[in-house]
Amino acid sequence: MRPTTITWKAVWAVLAVIAVTLAILVVPRATAQEADPASPPANSETTDQPADTSNGRSGEGTDNAGGTPAETQPENPAETTQQQTDQAPAEQNAGANAEKTVELSNVRVTNASGGLKPDDTLKQWGLAKFEVDWFAPNGIVNGQQFKIVYPETFSLYASESFPLLDKDNKKGGTCVVELGPRTITCTFDAAFEGLDEVGGTLKTTAQATKALESREVTLRLNEVDTKAFLPGEGVGVIGVLDSFPNSVRKWGWYNKEGKKATWTINIPGKLLAEKSVGTLHVTDTLGGYAHKFTGDVPRITEYPVTQENGQNIVTPENEKASVKQDATNVVRDGKTIKFDVDPPNPEKQWKSDRFYRIHYWTETENGQIAPSVAVTQADGKTVYTPEDGVTTNKATIDGVDTTNEVKLYRSQHSEGTISGVKFGSYTVGKFVEGVDPSLIPAGTTFKVQAEVFDAANKKLATEVIDVPLNGRASGPKSWKAGTTVQLTELETPTIPGVKFTGHHFKVSEGGDPNSVEVLDGGKSVKFKTINNTNISVDLTNVAEIPEAPFSIVKHTAGIDAVKNKEFWFNYTCRVPGSDEVVTDEISVKGDGVAVKSTKKFKVGTKCEIVENAEKAKMDGYDLVANPVDFKREIEIKADPDIAVAEFTNAYTRMTGSLAVTKKLDNERADEALQDEEFKFEATWELDGKTEKREFTLRPREAFPGFPKLPLGTKVTVKEILPEDSPWATPKFEGNIEGAVHDNRDGTATVTVAPDEVGVLLTVTNTLKSPDMPPPGGWLGLLALVPFLGSFGSSGSSGNTTQTTAPNSPAGAQQSNQAQQNGGAQNTGDTTASKSSPRQLAQTGASVIGLVVLAIIIAGVGVFLVRRSRRNN
Repeated sequence: MRPTTITWKAVWAVLAVIAVTLAILVVPRATAQEADPASPPANSETTDQPADTSNGRSGEGTDNAGGTPAETQPENPAETTQQQTDQAPAEQNAGANAEKTVELSNVRVTNASGGLKPDDTLKQWGLAKFEVDWFAPNGIVNGQQFKIVYPETFSLYASESFPLLDKDNKKGGTCVVELGPRTITCTFDAAFEGLDEVGGTLKTTAQATKALESREVTLRLNEVDTKAFLPGEGVGVIGVLDSFPNSVRKWGWYNKEGKKATWTINIPGKLLAEKSVGTLHVTDTLGGYAHKFTGDVPRITEYPVTQENGQNIVTPENEKASVKQDATNVVRDGKTIKFDVDPPNPEKQWKSDRFYRIHYWTETENGQIAPSVAVTQADGKTVYTPEDGVTTNKATIDGVDTTNEVKLYRSQHSEGTISGVKFGSYTVGKFVEGVDPSLIPAGTTFKVQAEVFDAANKKLATEVIDVPLNGRASGPKSWKAGTTVQLTELETPTIPGVKFTGHHFKVSEGGDPNSVEVLDGGKSVKFKTINNTNISVDLTNVAEIPEAPFSIVKHTAGIDAVKNKEFWFNYTCRVPGSDEVVTDEISVKGDGVAVKSTKKFKVGTKCEIVENAEKAKMDGYDLVANPVDFKREIEIKADPDIAVAEFTNAYTRMTGSLAVTKKLDNERADEALQDEEFKFEATWELDGKTEKREFTLRPREAFPGFPKLPLGTKVTVKEILPEDSPWATPKFEGNIEGAVHDNRDGTATVTVAPDEVGVLLTVTNTLKSPDMPPPGGWLGLLALVPFLGSFGSSGSSGNTTQTTAPNSPAGAQQSNQAQQNGGAQNTGDTTASKSSPRQLAQTGASVIGLVVLAIIIAGVGVFLVRRSRRNN
């Protein structure tokens, strides 16, 4: 609904009512007056301006993990999976020869605790085996060294030394373990000096002394930090708290130096309290590997415990609340010790809610580090090697055995291996030609086979060596002088972007060509070994870079029609290693099917592919492209996995705007009929459905209330006029050429244009007949009502003599006109009259005026009725 406003129609109606009221009800009183000529009312003019309107992990770090020092805690096993990491070799120059270096690599860590798997996760106080490979690529010299520093959370056992041994137990050097700095330093002797391929493995067992959250640890190999990974999954080392068994148990273990042992007897207080025993009399006897009791006084400690998951845990708080007391009556007699212990609490009672631990100590009788013992299983039995390295211990309390016999042995040890190849073997160098060697990944090796024959041509062995590119490899074994060796290449590795086409052997530079026989055009070589000399040959592989095409895949979305559209691409390819540039054009349909380039390029060639964006556009649609810059860069790959460049175009219909405005072709009518409302109807098709809008417009108004419509949509606009409308068929015009078609039947077809221009449809109305009422309609006549009183007025006259005189509005208008034209007097043929000094007054309304007024009112009524019918 439109808001109520004051319009000219309303103003005319009010004026009409006022005029009628004045004309009918107001009659001038009869008064004597001077006979003055009637004066017309002063002219006035009002201009009505229309209002301007618009439509519109885990846990914290493990340094705080609870635990007991290794001297007071037995080994405890663990669980998980081994991971190994090949480490970049570190080099050290030790000894006088600066070119002699040792490379350390391939650090492996496994679980070495008894009863557990190598890949089980470590537990605190458990054992881990560290293995590190070492290699001297240029041989060694007497006195040359290399050193390994182990992680700070692991403890090595005993400051001892061990030899580097080959498979025949030939010693090639000595390694020294230093407990404090956690290092093993190995020094070569002269036994393997002068040999090729000198290398080996260093192994040591270390104890995990702390819980670790991370499985990554750091070793220092020849002053270079190297990462290694502990076995298992999850945390690196599981923390273990001290705990008590639920029965009498005896434990024993060596300290870090491997000379002194700690023995404990664990007793639940409940067992003692139930028996109401007093002093405990303890006897312990040693056997096996010779130990003797130290001079330390045995002691007993009482612990409160915390129950956790059925275990008797000694927490740090429990440890602080423990009570200690020395044993009494200590007697040492060779391999036996006897002593007494009493309750260490002030009450001097054994308490059922406490646990008790008796400590005493022994040491090796000879004062040396105990031998390392290997433990294996055979026929269901545990085998100790050497067996005489095991110390036995049996304790009784008041004559009752506390547990089975305990075996004490040192399982932590270190060992190292060494090997080398004597001269009298062969060495093979590997090279490649035809391609840039950098195309071949580092570490790539080529297999070479050596068939070895004796003087009688009897095959002795077949050896296979892996030769690195731009490196050398020697035979694994030396042979007697005169032994025949024939070398052939077995196979070449598969390397993307490189195609091997052949190979050839030759004598290495500086070698004796007469010592080597080249066979089959260089595909094989044969020679006889020489004492103290390695026959050196080079194997060169011929390679080339293969050629391959690339393909383009075009995906489209939004319009099915574009799946068969041709999309165009320009490409530029730059051949590596040259200034050659190749350009061309490819057309691809938008159906997602790969199209190969007609030209091929060397693998590794880089190409830039650019889609022709202009040709990809579709009229009436917005385009969203991936990539947004219509550009891809690819690198040529070998068949069958050729490089593919994918492009995607998504299309969405563009939208436009439409507005309708109303105009009357008569300016006065346009001014007077601003509130006249005209009805319209608009229809269009969208997604197979007909949509409709109905609206009304006043002159000079615009209706912009159409939705966003796809470009090109045809909208039919119709003006709805009543049957008796005074308006002729409207005229339709648009602001864009060709966007509006006037159907000349009261409708127009409008084609939606883009938002940036928009279609404005102007609908112009024209009156059917120029005789129609003037702007403002019949109501305009009401303005004359106030002046009807002077038309045909009647009066009474006395004894007067009157001549003909102008007494009408016409005469007054003429007079007025004359005055306006310069004051010229009307000189028409009139007779001057004389009148009496007084004239009778006018006494009432004119009959003619009333008749005219009635006619006007009737006309106005008819006009308003017809107007109301038209609007409805």
